[in-house]
Amino acid sequence: QSVRLKKYRQEHRLFMVEGAKLLQELLLSSFTIRKIFALPDWIKQNIADYPNLTALTESIDEIDLKKVSQLITPNQGLAIVEMPKEYSPKLDVNTILLSSINDPGNLGTILRICDWYGIDQIILSEDCVDEYNYKTIQASMGSILRVNVCRGDLNRFLIESSCTSYGASLDASVSVWETKISSPFNLVIGSESHGISEDIMAHLQQKIRIPGFGIAESLNAAVATGIILDNFIRKMQLEL
Repeated sequence: QSVRLKKYRQEHRLFMVEGAKLLQELLLSSFTIRKIFALPDWIKQNIADYPNLTALTESIDEIDLKKVSQLITPNQGLAIVEMPKEYSPKLDVNTILLSSINDPGNLGTILRICDWYGIDQIILSEDCVDEYNYKTIQASMGSILRVNVCRGDLNRFLIESSCTSYGASLDASVSVWETKISSPFNLVIGSESHGISEDIMAHLQQKIRIPGFGIAESLNAAVATGIILDNFIRKMQLEL
């Protein structure tokens, strides 16, 4: 239960994965599993294909699963997983940089979007929500196990990277429809409430906006990421 808290996740370098769908994704990943606690039926259906995990798997009943689960409706089982070694970002690949994203559901959805569009590197500012928060993991639908995530100084990365850097901004003069895309690229997404800070903006080659036709004040950060990436990737595919 201690890994529910960020303090202990960081101290022990462990996090929790819950639910039948995510457990299946976990079994197919390269992550190191420390322990699996699951209902007998799940073990019977799944563990035979992974004999090396037999010693790490413990059968529990629904009552005990509910005691340790963070889900309102526990689903089949959970696993305690080792955090991967610290990832060193590459300077020359398509990269999403997230500044001050504090909603775990948003972060998880962005991970899922990046996984869908083939973006396998995300850099988080130090004040972003924990990527191993259980809401982030659930919202990612397994993409947390496939997309490389690290934390760091976004300014430093943008300075060192040779890629063209774009940033989403409500006051940008150029729309995402008009933007010419250089590949590989860096795309910076800021929080809904504060946007991208001025110091980060100073390192961008292009500010872009998503055209709107209604009266909503802004878009959810994950929705904005999806719209921009769809435009970027589509343009890149048309140029192939």
